[in-house]
Amino acid sequence: MARPMDPESEQKELAADQGIEVTPAQGLEVAYDTGLETTASDLYYDSKSPHPRRTFRRKWFCPWQWHWLALLIIGFALVLGTVLGTKLKHGDSDNAHSGSSQATPKSSSQTTAKSTATSSPLTPIATLSPLAAASWTVDADNYGVKVIYQDDTGQLQDSTYRSSTDSWTKISNFATAKKGSPLAMTQLNNSVGEAQPYALTTILTARTKDIEIELFYVNETGFISEWTWGIEAQVNGLGSMKSQNYQMSSGSRLSAYWPFIILTDEQGAFLGYKFTDSWNTWEIAAPDPRAYNGGSLSLVPTPMDGELAGVSVYYQSGTSLRITQVIPDSTEKTFDLSQDIPHGASMTAFAFNSSNSETTFTFTCALYQDSSSTILMVWQNSLSTTWMGPKTFDAFKGADNGTNIACSPVNSYSFGLINANTLVPRCYFQTGGLLREVEIRGDATDWSVVGNVPLD
Repeated sequence: MARPMDPESEQKELAADQGIEVTPAQGLEVAYDTGLETTASDLYYDSKSPHPRRTFRRKWFCPWQWHWLALLIIGFALVLGTVLGTKLKHGDSDNAHSGSSQATPKSSSQTTAKSTATSSPLTPIATLSPLAAASWTVDADNYGVKVIYQDDTGQLQDSTYRSSTDSWTKISNFATAKKGSPLAMTQLNNSVGEAQPYALTTILTARTKDIEIELFYVNETGFISEWTWGIEAQVNGLGSMKSQNYQMSSGSRLSAYWPFIILTDEQGAFLGYKFTDSWNTWEIAAPDPRAYNGGSLSLVPTPMDGELAGVSVYYQSGTSLRITQVIPDSTEKTFDLSQDIPHGASMTAFAFNSSNSETTFTFTCALYQDSSSTILMVWQNSLSTTWMGPKTFDAFKGADNGTNIACSPVNSYSFGLINANTLVPRCYFQTGGLLREVEIRGDATDWSVVGNVPLD
């Protein structure tokens, strides 16, 4: 016969049937309190307790607290992502800098270097730098070439080549010019007069100690300055042109062929200066001697019978190339070449003697850059009245768009023109930031690349 249950046992059995009572096995209770666990006795209440406990599972957060927690987590994630992203970006940047300067030892100046890394580094030659060149003979076998250019700060740089040593030397920052200043170079021999033309053999017997190189440029105040070098004599410094206070108009070009200098005024008219015992205004009375302001111009020797007879002014008028011949005791004349030149394009011209078994003749050449960045040449043989070209050559390939072009004149006003077998003109232009040197063949049929002028 079954024993009747007491009320308490009946109550526990009923609770078990309803799935409420939890009777943990002995030894399975949590041995430490983490603050998050709840013992089984907390999940039911004793009806005999004076303060019976309600049966419930603890709720640690109310609904509104969950919302704040979610917002807090999202905000923390955003901040963490921003910080990590910034550090990673800086790390990549630092790695890039260190990779480009692995050969540079670490120093206290590295922080400063990184802070200015976004600025373009200074280069020995400015982009589309003005250029000027001159050459001279030492004897029948040796010669020299001087090339002038400008760096990013406006400082003028001098690179000089001597064939006797087959090497270049450089003088840095010898003068300060206005940024983008036009440059013009020529040479003279102090042992001969300015006006008398000399035969071809004169220059081969001239003493190199008498040769001087003249550079003309615009200084920071807008006036024309002159710098002089002696080939052997200790002549190096400012010349007398600075004291004349000749001012250049904005955008004007400059060209020199001893003893002449030519430029354009604000209206585009020619202004010329000639040196005798001092600088004097050189009157150019050619009909309508107008040059487009900012257009290129170049002074070129005008030969007769292998000797120098005067000079010609090659210049840009509108989009065409014009020539004004200035020959002493002769009528000046101006004529057009049937060549189109983009306004403001670089142009230079030069002349030199060549010869065959029968006669000596003169090549006159003009180089310019067209709108497609191609350097072209037009030329004339003194035995003919016909101009040839335009034609380009492989040596001109890769010229930077807008580059200046400079060629070394091979004689001064007082000399006969130099034979191509002794010294031929070399020309210079920029390509990929480098300064390329090219040389014309003695018969003017081709050009060859000599190399790049060392800039450091």
